[in-house]
Amino acid sequence: MIRKRTALILGAGASVDLKYPTGRKLKDDIINALEDMGEEFPQENIWDESGRWYPDPDLQHILHENFGEKITNEFRSSLLTCGTRTIDQFVEDAERFRNIARVAVAYVLSAYESRDALTGDIWHKDLFVALKKNVRLQGFATQNHLSIITFNYDVSLEQFMYQSIANSYPDTDPRLVAGIVAQFGIRHVYGRLMPLDWERGSIVGNPATYGDKKRRWPWDSSMTPEITWSSDPVEGIPRRLLDLRERLSTAELIIFLGFGFDDNNMMKLGFSLDSSDHGDERLQGKEIYAYCFSDYPDAKCQMLKSKYARYGLTPIKGPRDIKDFLQSYMDLETGNVHVPNISG
Repeated sequence: MIRKRTALILGAGASVDLKYPTGRKLKDDIINALEDMGEEFPQENIWDESGRWYPDPDLQHILHENFGEKITNEFRSSLLTCGTRTIDQFVEDAERFRNIARVAVAYVLSAYESRDALTGDIWHKDLFVALKKNVRLQGFATQNHLSIITFNYDVSLEQFMYQSIANSYPDTDPRLVAGIVAQFGIRHVYGRLMPLDWERGSIVGNPATYGDKKRRWPWDSSMTPEITWSSDPVEGIPRRLLDLRERLSTAELIIFLGFGFDDNNMMKLGFSLDSSDHGDERLQGKEIYAYCFSDYPDAKCQMLKSKYARYGLTPIKGPRDIKDFLQSYMDLETGNVHVPNISG
């Protein structure tokens, strides 16, 4: 049981163990998938051993059929030359490409879905063990004081939670398990991929299982991804962010995992660089830790600490991955953080 009110904020690095691409690679994958088919490319695989995505005739067909060849070509050209590192940064301002980008992102990311990857030695298992300890099935979501906010589109965490609960409590009605996962209310800042088969109670259409190629092709209207880069503002703050900030404001412990600390993303959560910005004062006075990968430069750790000093954000560097960080430095059940080597 997670006793302390804890909020996990996940970036692309939190899904790397499951072989999902980083934000930069996702952008490159889409650009490569939409490359002209004039040259000969091996079509038995959509990417090679180096991870390079090949031109993908299925994706090109989907986009041509739904948006037209002209818009598809303009989208690729603009994405290639926009100067931003991620598609999130590109599409937030390039509103005319949001619909086509939504489909491209969903198609490419769903190709990375792997049920086998969810059975590996991943950090999700450490989280699940803490959630399950001394908790009955009926109180799985309500007795654990956990909020999860992710900047990722993939639904790997939802799938992991569902299959872990279902197989830990055999013979449980799948609808009950789905309801428990829904109670956790995993919040996707930019939205998420298409609903999964076990989520069918809240949707229409005929969703496929996690990792099934049908989640990519053939495409139909029932598979529209729930991805968004905009919403109506309330007093200058988009509606979808109000709930996220409220969740963070009630947390005692905030942990960043696999996060890139983009200033714009930090602002979305309420972390401002100075008092003149629209920062959320409720975030001050909390325990806030930022896990940094072992190759993260010491100078950047110190800079990160200085930038958000008003919130007491503490970078933690050392473990090689999130799993080692959780096992070595955190007690998820009590919320205690043991940090022998904090940068700065």
